[in-house]
Amino acid sequence: DLVLPMIKLHEKDGARHDAGWSAMRDILLRRADRSVFASEEGIARLIEHSGGHPRELLILLKLGCEFTEEDQIGPNHIESAIKQLASEYRRFLEPDDYALLARIDNDEIHAGNDERTRRLLYNLALLEYNDASWRRSHPVVRTLEGYQRARAALSAAAAGR
Repeated sequence: DLVLPMIKLHEKDGARHDAGWSAMRDILLRRADRSVFASEEGIARLIEHSGGHPRELLILLKLGCEFTEEDQIGPNHIESAIKQLASEYRRFLEPDDYALLARIDNDEIHAGNDERTRRLLYNLALLEYNDASWRRSHPVVRTLEGYQRARAALSAAAAGR
């Protein structure tokens, strides 16, 4: 299988990667005129929640269009699109997946490819950057309660050490 890394929106340390943001913005604005969006913040939310995956960006755009009956996609439409995409991930994620994703997000070291990790990569719940040298969970997955609980449990365990 050929695995292409996502367009990097952030550096491994979390700093914004402007070239990636610019590339994703260009992709978005080739599919929809700037006037379709109520604000630049809305464009940024779509890009952020795409995780740097062009297809996910276009899915979010499509969902935003479906949620509006107005001339522009506003903040509420974008939030509805994010929630809808997140619910697609919720359908296939298992409870243990959230814990693994939280651990991967918390770990600086690429820990390998067991079967569960490969499945998460295949289903895009886990995204790879820089030729697979680092990974992060999909931003819409991080909005799910299961992920947030797993992240809180990981933090609590680390604090208890």
